[in-house]
Amino acid sequence: MQSNSGRYQIPSMAEAQQACEARGMTLASRDDMLQSRALGMELCVCGWLADNTKGLVIRDPACGFGSDDVVYTCSDAGFGVSSDAYCKRQII
Repeated sequence: MQSNSGRYQIPSMAEAQQACEARGMTLASRDDMLQSRALGMELCVCGWLADNTKGLVIRDPACGFGSDDVVYTCSDAGFGVSSDAYCKRQII
């Protein structure tokens, strides 16, 4: 999810949490991200996660990382302090 201001404009995990909650969701965990990846999700976009880190999951090494079954942590140096957010919806 991006902020209303555009890509990489959510400055903190707290604001990312609020943005997700305003849409009836919560911040995703690393396990949530791996489950989504297993279902085919791939976004070369850094986003806030529930453990107060920023990460992304990819399948294609063209994103600039490897293609292992992991969640890559985004460093502030490469992505800036602000980020997008990965939200999850509870499916009942």
